[in-house]
Amino acid sequence: MTEPRVAEFAEGVEVETRVGARLVTGVGARLRSWRVGWALLVGYLLLSMLLWHSMLGGIGSRAPEGGQGDPGLFMWWLGWAAHAVTHGLDPLRTTYLQAPNGVSAVWNTSVLALGVPMTPVTLLFGTAASFNVLLILSPALSCWSAAKWLRRHVGTLPAACAALLYGFSPFMLTHLGSHLHLTFLALPPLILLLVEDLLVGARPLWPTAPLLGVTVAVQYFIGSEVLLMLALTLMPVAALLAARRAQFVRARAAQLLPAGLMSLGVAAVLLAYGLHDQFSSDYRMDTPIFQASAYVSALGNLVRPIPRLFFSGGARRGGLSPAENGSYIGWPLILTLLIIMVMLRKNLMVVVAGLVAVVAVICELDPRVAVSGSDRIALSPLTWVQHFVPLTANILPARFASVFFLAAALILAYGLATAISLLTTNRWQGWAGITMIAVALASLLPGPPARLRPVPAVPAFFTDGTMQRVIPAGSTVMVAPMATIANSDAEYWQSSTGMWFRQLGGYMLNNRGDGHPSLAPRQDALVNLFAGDATHIGTEPVSGSLLIRARRELDDSGATFFLMGPSSKTAVVQRQIAVQLLGRSPDFADAGVSVWRLPRHCTSVTAGVGRLCPP
Repeated sequence: MTEPRVAEFAEGVEVETRVGARLVTGVGARLRSWRVGWALLVGYLLLSMLLWHSMLGGIGSRAPEGGQGDPGLFMWWLGWAAHAVTHGLDPLRTTYLQAPNGVSAVWNTSVLALGVPMTPVTLLFGTAASFNVLLILSPALSCWSAAKWLRRHVGTLPAACAALLYGFSPFMLTHLGSHLHLTFLALPPLILLLVEDLLVGARPLWPTAPLLGVTVAVQYFIGSEVLLMLALTLMPVAALLAARRAQFVRARAAQLLPAGLMSLGVAAVLLAYGLHDQFSSDYRMDTPIFQASAYVSALGNLVRPIPRLFFSGGARRGGLSPAENGSYIGWPLILTLLIIMVMLRKNLMVVVAGLVAVVAVICELDPRVAVSGSDRIALSPLTWVQHFVPLTANILPARFASVFFLAAALILAYGLATAISLLTTNRWQGWAGITMIAVALASLLPGPPARLRPVPAVPAFFTDGTMQRVIPAGSTVMVAPMATIANSDAEYWQSSTGMWFRQLGGYMLNNRGDGHPSLAPRQDALVNLFAGDATHIGTEPVSGSLLIRARRELDDSGATFFLMGPSSKTAVVQRQIAVQLLGRSPDFADAGVSVWRLPRHCTSVTAGVGRLCPP
């Protein structure tokens, strides 16, 4: 019995839609298909390595932004995943940062589904090497999975070329190096592939249904924002297709219903603990993490080149921050997509992909129409959904560009397949179409990736066994300079010790104990005195009230050691403040590191900070 074709569901296509690249039958055909898949993967890997060629000579010693800020956050989570796996700890909760309360992995972009399989690399070569390997793999695997999905609809050549638009899109190039959870986009095409299998496959109940549930769960633990954006796109598209092919759906209902329930059930079981943890009173965020209106793209951003492109012309952009400006499409691609959609307007898959692309752009721009006075009505479906579904409140509109480029890749694949097929009947039209698509892709040729800088230097104290002799394993340590968004040296030192100790600082999301999101540690006075970016230190005297608050926070945290590491900006002044705060010279000092042993005094409540002592 052969599998029904996708064309049975989306009839009227001009370019024949195939399941499994011509519905391969027989061992020989499957082997050829696998060989093509492996060849494509190798090719995409080579392209990604070419993009990151400056990284290859120092893959464990350099990183984007020197491992500070967002790159440092991801590097720390890779180290935590390796530590949790090898020590039998709960990977979804950790008190190793922002001790003693700790943080939730599901509220932070912890990419646990990447960190766990990368454990051997992390343990052998360090968190910087693990992070950099994932930067190389992200565009390559995203291209490969997109090509695998597209080969179900068109031939290998158009699928392979169109996949480049998805894996090396302006969105990918913009976020690559800073937002790993947004750039490891290998699973969305596989989710679409499995959804198609569920709709038209001969065996939707097994193994397709459980595989879909597992894939959804894995994507959740890579980046739930990407999963939600994909779901918000797929649901109306599925409803549209179901309405257009009602007879087909009725004929398949007996198979689709149990398969769909199994997929949901598998995903629910795998996500139950994570979702429970995410919405528990300990970690739940009652207000949005970021103001969505600050992450809306401007209309001009769609056609104004970004610095990450080869043909950027040194463009500078306003509005969105450089780390969020991945909305660029460009006139060549816009015109190409419009021409393909007009030429293939009878192809239901192209029409649906076009609708998805348009909706994604509307979500990015969040246009509003004035109705009366200052009242304005939002046209973006995302805005309406976020108003009624709190789960979607943290989706940032500009990031819908990832959905746009996936839909655009499908349109481009059909267009290229049509142009190639015309070479046998109308060579002029065929070559004109191929040239047009080549120009559109060339306009998005990648330029230099994120700048690489040396990762923080790790004092010998942390790596030569001295720390293990001075500080017992698992101790809670107040490390200065305190890890914040501007300086995450302490996080890298901690990872380099294999998570030997807990620390109070950390650039991580927490709910401040009252449901309000914050990326800073809860100990405000200690942050004021010892944050790595506290440039005001030394410019004004430290008040007695601030020292009293800092001592109280230190007592409440349960810290048993105070560690002062090297800092190029504030080391001398911070050491003087530490002596003033603790009332004595350090108990240990060597090679730029000073350590004080602290008596543990734990009170239950600190004004403005909340309950900090462990129960």
